[in-house]
Amino acid sequence: MLEENNDIVIVDDNPDDVYRLSDIFNAHGIGCRGFVYDPIELIDEPLKNVKLAFFDICLSTTGNDTAQFAILCEAIKGYISCENRDFVLVFWTSNPQMIEDFKRFANEREDSQMPKPIAIKAIDKLDFLDKAEELQHALSDLMEDPIVKCLFSFETELKAAANKSLQDVLRYIEFPDVWGENTQYIENIKQVFAKIAIEAFGKERGKHNPDLAIKEAFAPLFTHYLCQNESSVWAELFGEQDISEIKKFPNETIAAQLNSLFHVDFSAKEIDSRGSVRKIEKDEEALVEIFKEQIGYAPDDWISSVLLNGIEIKDEILELIALEYSAACDYSNAKERTHRYMFGVIVSEVGIKKLQKKQNQLSKAVFPLPFKFMYGGRVCTIYLHFNFSVNEEETSPNKILGKRLFSLKSEVMNMICDRHANHISRIGITSFC
Repeated sequence: MLEENNDIVIVDDNPDDVYRLSDIFNAHGIGCRGFVYDPIELIDEPLKNVKLAFFDICLSTTGNDTAQFAILCEAIKGYISCENRDFVLVFWTSNPQMIEDFKRFANEREDSQMPKPIAIKAIDKLDFLDKAEELQHALSDLMEDPIVKCLFSFETELKAAANKSLQDVLRYIEFPDVWGENTQYIENIKQVFAKIAIEAFGKERGKHNPDLAIKEAFAPLFTHYLCQNESSVWAELFGEQDISEIKKFPNETIAAQLNSLFHVDFSAKEIDSRGSVRKIEKDEEALVEIFKEQIGYAPDDWISSVLLNGIEIKDEILELIALEYSAACDYSNAKERTHRYMFGVIVSEVGIKKLQKKQNQLSKAVFPLPFKFMYGGRVCTIYLHFNFSVNEEETSPNKILGKRLFSLKSEVMNMICDRHANHISRIGITSFC
């Protein structure tokens, strides 16, 4: 499926300049999208995935600098989405001071909807209208900005690794058809990718979701080709800086957000899939009684007395949860299996700090995830109790498990199950000889 390419965008109020500049880019094999600025007829929604945004700094023939800057701010907001975090803003102007004045104007407005470029450059468009051959030199100079070069080059490497992964698999699939035909080749592709899905995900899960299976199967191949690229764009960006001296992230929220991205899956999944984190409604009277019957404690008593061993952090418990931790092999092959859930709680950042100060007071069976993540807009983590679990199926008559909140990804589940197995193996048994 072909998608719009928003890498390069040109916005100008002069139609002739838009077309002439676009033609120059196209003549150099560089695709771009040109827009004639009209304050009445902006595009439906701001563009995403923009890399270079060229704006005429004067989008109107009337008004003083303040009026021109107000128009420019609205134009940038109208054409460039705030989701663009690595675009370069290039102003067509021969007056660099005007850019400094505009930056002051934009900052004084304190507009949170104004997309932020990673770099702002100035180029005199008259140079290209008259000397098209100069365009390549100007773009090369622009790309030498360290952060621009790093991020743009790294994205190119990611795309190249993805493309090479696909092309290398296709290279091994026989194309026996005569020229102009493709029937057997298509059948061969279907057979090969079907086998990839089944081998990666197991027969039943591969059949149920072949797209996800194939994507996961390609992950090692993609990683291989990405790491095979011996570029040094990040080393060049760091320069002489000793990165080992960077002890922490700029703020803790960034670390939690990255952990959410890498380790937590908020997308739709089966409610009882491996790694599902299910909510337990600890304040519903009927569920409290069922919990008491199965576990031996009321939910709040279990949290305070068993899990936390008397440590007072009640206000910092965000959720009482149960984690599905069935065997990875059974899950992959979609075998009939017992859905086993381990009990725990989601604890806020304040609660985490209190628990860390009294870590020795917690049972050895209590396992905190070794990372923080974002839940409900707050930094948090999960504390699990390895000795308390329950079997529950969706057909069970007395259910205590509620909706799925999110899932922990496969590598996290493998780690938890490994720690759980080690804990269980140390409990031991009493035997007689």
